Amino acid sequence: MTDGIQQPGSFRIVRYGTVSSTNDKAFELARSGAAEFTVAAAESQTSGRGRNGAAWVSPPGCGAYMSMILRPSSLVSETPFFSITAGVASCEAIASLSGLPAFIKWPNDVLAGGHKVCGILCEADIGAPGGGSVVVAGAGVNVNTPPQFLPERPLFPASSLYVESGGRLFDIDRMISLWAESMVKWTEITRLPDGRKRVAEEWNRRSFFNGRDICIQTQDSGAISGICRGIDETGMLLVEMQNGGIKEIISGSVVCSPERTYARRMFSEIAASGKPPPPEVRLAEVSDRSASLAGMLTDVWERSVRATHLFLGETDISEIRAEVPSAISKVPHLVAAFRTDDGAPAGFMGLSGNSLEMLFISPEMRGRGLGRLFVEYALKNFSVTETTVNEQNPQAVGFYEHMGFRVRRRTETDGDGRPFPILYMSLVPKEGA
Repeated sequence: MTDGIQQPGSFRIVRYGTVSSTNDKAFELARSGAAEFTVAAAESQTSGRGRNGAAWVSPPGCGAYMSMILRPSSLVSETPFFSITAGVASCEAIASLSGLPAFIKWPNDVLAGGHKVCGILCEADIGAPGGGSVVVAGAGVNVNTPPQFLPERPLFPASSLYVESGGRLFDIDRMISLWAESMVKWTEITRLPDGRKRVAEEWNRRSFFNGRDICIQTQDSGAISGICRGIDETGMLLVEMQNGGIKEIISGSVVCSPERTYARRMFSEIAASGKPPPPEVRLAEVSDRSASLAGMLTDVWERSVRATHLFLGETDISEIRAEVPSAISKVPHLVAAFRTDDGAPAGFMGLSGNSLEMLFISPEMRGRGLGRLFVEYALKNFSVTETTVNEQNPQAVGFYEHMGFRVRRRTETDGDGRPFPILYMSLVPKEGA
């Protein structure tokens, strides 16, 4: 065992070689009087565990296995937020280290590329010495884990930062330090008067399922299906039911399809759902960009954004909408989809050189193949190899991944300096092409 020195951000890391479980070691440290924000970190675990007793494979030298001591003032009132805070901190740290788009999968996983790279387990001891309560927040991150060491999983297959980045190796000690820094930051924010609201907003911003269909298996109510609407300030998961009502869920497991992408899942659902076929559309490059057409396409933009860009507020939408007509008029190539029944635009894309600059589709046409039609048209007629997408729009990220694009870099802000991270994606040539 090696005792870490006091670190910036008031955490301390205690390092071990092989242990049964870092959560167990953290509880031992807590019972010995270790301060809050002390972290037990190990090179490997022989009995690493996850939620509901699931085993966490922890080979030596491959992952970051760490657990932090928390000493809440009120165990009862803070309980729902321990896992939420740990999810936000873990997601933030993983994205910071790797540059990969990372998302939280309710209730306690972090995904990269639609695959599980991190698991979280929070445990409590209400009989701690001195009469106080202790919570240990544990996380295991598959950092440099090679494919042969990754366990089989039926839903959201296991992966690692090494695999998802295309073979890059990362500093495991840096991963542990970044995680500890984020844990301290978000735990302290949670304890502010408006802290839980701020943490919930950050969780929702990073959520994989927000705005998407979800199915939760609960112990008391069985399977609950609907549209995920994020979490509230109490930590409850909010699911919009078919009748428009909101169901609050405190615990359960996601049992939806393991399909990685929104697009692939929607394609497979069309036949089973009995949706009517979409109206016929024709794609055409637009040369006469009248004010009337720009207005109609701007309306398409707003309806599309409201259905997919759930991270934007009303002020954001209003400000950006004012810029859309100018963007439509200036983009070198504008291609629109027009319905053959009434001539109304159903979507549009803008292209510059080999870059797909914008693509927006009317909500009623989503999941019906129009996005694929646009991209295939762009590939054939404009030899597109590049595109950009908002990181906070996982549906779009997944769609472009399905179409063969991969993330090559990331920026913290959009082109106008707004705090919306942008992913720059490149088309990966097919093998043998």
